[in-house]
Amino acid sequence: MIVLAALLLVAVAAVVVFVVVAGTETVRMEWEALSLAWEPTALGVFLLGALAMLLLGLALVSLRAGTRRRTEQRRELKRLQKVERKRTDPQPEHAATGKDTRPAPVADSGSQRDTSRPVAPRDPGPGGTSPGDDGSWYDEPRRQG
Repeated sequence: MIVLAALLLVAVAAVVVFVVVAGTETVRMEWEALSLAWEPTALGVFLLGALAMLLLGLALVSLRAGTRRRTEQRRELKRLQKVERKRTDPQPEHAATGKDTRPAPVADSGSQRDTSRPVAPRDPGPGGTSPGDDGSWYDEPRRQG
């Protein structure tokens, strides 16, 4: 990145030198809406472009700073609202007693596994082993074709 930055600085310096040395010709610039006409040299056009870029950079920096400040204000407001809610809301009953008084969840009968049918064994994979019912591993012969 440093090398790229150095190359860009050299390129900018070369353009500035070129504009200063060869900047004797004039260019006619007209803005008909305001009836303005101006005949600056190449150096004047270059400096006008540099000023425009400087103003653009300042505008972008200002937008970024304003956006950052507004985001920080929004975060602080949310934090303060959360603190205020905690301060004014009563604590839930189970938090005060240390016991959970909510009803226990009911098991869904559809989610239980049917154990009346045997389960097909899993594909043993390249190693030729698969887990047994007791959690141990055993060798299983590979199927032919």
